Amino acid sequence: HMDGAVHLGSAPVLVNPVEIASARSPTSRFFQRVLHQPIPEGVRFEPFALEDKPFGAFASSRQLSDDGRIVLVATPGHTPGHASVICIDDHGTHILIAGDATDTLQQLRSRRHDAVGPKPAVTVATIDRILAHGREHPTVYLPSHDPESAVRLASRTTL
Repeated sequence: HMDGAVHLGSAPVLVNPVEIASARSPTSRFFQRVLHQPIPEGVRFEPFALEDKPFGAFASSRQLSDDGRIVLVATPGHTPGHASVICIDDHGTHILIAGDATDTLQQLRSRRHDAVGPKPAVTVATIDRILAHGREHPTVYLPSHDPESAVRLASRTTL
């Protein structure tokens, strides 16, 4: 969904270097042409690497806020460099802004990979990490394409 980045104006768009490399691969460039979804021009994509620092069940992460309550975590599968954001509220609940880690909560619970991800086993491993994280911490799961995400957020319904 990088085509939406054009709406950010001149602000830099921080991207996992693995994702940048993937977007420039021959396979990705082929699909960009076929699906009419080229890398948008004029967007300032800046590499923003994750660290080999675990956070909960996730092997690599990057703290985005000084207080450690906003953290980027690796959630590969849908794309090789996919990452998600965890925000920790005042009660210690983890709000997992999952992007396309899965399409829905149902897909997460069924441990089913998506049709787009290049390596299904990687997606399932990420799903298992998300579920493990939810067992360790109260976690509200918010995938981008799930129409129930807003309701789960409002009610703070955890995994």
